[in-house]
Amino acid sequence: MRLDHFLSKALQKSRTEVSNLISKGIIEVNNKKALRKNMQINDNDIVSIDGNIIEYKAFLYIMMNKPSGYVSATTDEKDKTIIDLLPYKRSLFPVGRLDKDTEGLLLIMNDGKLAHHLTSPRHHIQKKYYVVVDKELTNEEEMTFQSGIDICDGKQNIFHTKPSVLEKINKNTYYVSITEGKYHQIKRMFLYFDIHVTYLKRISMGPIMLDESLQPGEYRFLSEQEIDLLKDI
Repeated sequence: MRLDHFLSKALQKSRTEVSNLISKGIIEVNNKKALRKNMQINDNDIVSIDGNIIEYKAFLYIMMNKPSGYVSATTDEKDKTIIDLLPYKRSLFPVGRLDKDTEGLLLIMNDGKLAHHLTSPRHHIQKKYYVVVDKELTNEEEMTFQSGIDICDGKQNIFHTKPSVLEKINKNTYYVSITEGKYHQIKRMFLYFDIHVTYLKRISMGPIMLDESLQPGEYRFLSEQEIDLLKDI
């Protein structure tokens, strides 16, 4: 592979930006300055910039604390997208979606096979949310909520929810765990009882918990252990 091709992919920079780095003499191959952008390298060569080894990974796996006001899409004509918060492009896309005004855990990657696995309904991957509402559920309503109710799926079709887990924190705050992800599902589930959701945040997806150190809009790469956990679901 040509050196400039490798650097462009590994650093997510344009060919012009890469050429400028090479011309500055800060790129080294096997501890020697590389001054030709068309230099051929192979898997055994060690490429570094300012002494830091550069590694290229075909797949990127990112955890983001999605902020309110951003849509879970790669492009949108009206709204800002979660991809706008990333310096990396490389065909990244969100795994599933969170509503525009919903915050919390969102996985972003360019591994289509794993993303399909994680979003397939047949795998019943549990997603847990922190929910604030404007009115308390009664004990009877809590039981009904968890056993399954009929809601609209966003396409004017009636949809019966699968059993869910409801954990009461206080009279206006709950944890809700579901294995589905229909349009506005949690909001519609509470609305069935004439209760409105005022704040919604996803805190986990399968074995992956939202990193509490991430502020809204911040992100980090998944660890190898976290990636393995997702692949083992």
